[in-house]
Amino acid sequence: MPKQAWIGPEDRIGKHGGTVSSGDLLSITNIEVFRLSPRLVLVKVSTDASVVGWGEATLEGRAETVAATVLELCDPLIGTDPMPVERHWHILAKGGFYRGGPVLGSAVAGLDQALWDIRGKVLVAPVHVLLGGPVRDSIRVYAHANVDDVAELCERAAALVAIGYTALKTAPPAILGFIDTPAATHALVDRWTTLREAVGPGVDLAMDFHGRVSGASAAPAAGADPAVIRGGTATAGVLRRASPRGRQHLDPHRNRGAALLPLGRPTGH
Repeated sequence: MPKQAWIGPEDRIGKHGGTVSSGDLLSITNIEVFRLSPRLVLVKVSTDASVVGWGEATLEGRAETVAATVLELCDPLIGTDPMPVERHWHILAKGGFYRGGPVLGSAVAGLDQALWDIRGKVLVAPVHVLLGGPVRDSIRVYAHANVDDVAELCERAAALVAIGYTALKTAPPAILGFIDTPAATHALVDRWTTLREAVGPGVDLAMDFHGRVSGASAAPAAGADPAVIRGGTATAGVLRRASPRGRQHLDPHRNRGAALLPLGRPTGH
């Protein structure tokens, strides 16, 4: 086997730039999966040099399926050198007879992250340095403001704005019917109108329908009053993405769709 990665016995973590003079070839000894919740799956890859890599293989609602897929992918990795990460990715993602979808992709991603984690520790460098350095020095983030009660929602949103957040994300408090009543749509719009009034026009609001609204119900909810979303801008096409038929949930009693409204900075028109 070619010796791509060497770990010196006197320094099991290696040296800057990967300069190692002698030692044993690093080898993957074990792969473990930890299902922490239906929304969080972690992968741990261990080596014979006590260098451990961690990755995330989360696919919401399919945690056990992804965990099983990770374990199925172990055989090509156990006993091999973890350092040629790209080679491993191609084998895992493209080496099977069938190409994968989100389940296989999530499992491969978790293993891929763990291997990059190991490579970064061996070379004593952050992974972003190995990939070419940072793209930016800082990034804007949003906070969740999801509370069923409207008054509590506004209170939480105001508190988040007070500590510096300039963008908030919220979702409908309940699943709407596939073709719901105008009252249900208006209640949702009224909820977000109240939220907009609470935070003012200087804060971006992201309205995530979160699989709780069908395409048929999403269009009226988004188009009833664009000013709610855009802070006063009556711009057409507020709804950026919605299934024309409404994506139905596997449970026939819970018809669910998905629609995502743009963040769009309010202009105060």
